[in-house]
Amino acid sequence: MCIRDRQKAHEKKTNQTESQLKAFNQEMTSFRMKATLLIGLFMIICLSSFGTAYQGIVVAKLPFEPISLFRNITPVSYTHLRAHETGRNLVCRLLLEKKKKE
Repeated sequence: MCIRDRQKAHEKKTNQTESQLKAFNQEMTSFRMKATLLIGLFMIICLSSFGTAYQGIVVAKLPFEPISLFRNITPVSYTHLRAHETGRNLVCRLLLEKKKKE
């Protein structure tokens, strides 16, 4: 009789532990989902604000030519670049042009 009581107590404790772990797992999944949504929302806001701030301004020139799939998706205009400009000169010139327009 004593062995059966121990087995029942052990099963009861095991069931309680399993139910606690399931509840904890649900809480962690919910937290992970909320964190992922928050990060996604933050990234959307950042990318849209950068897109608005730098619309039409080339901020970097790729040191290679992208594959044709990406070349067709994101057309870039290099009409205002000059052959002798470095990145630093380009930024300064663009800032001066922006100041002149204001």
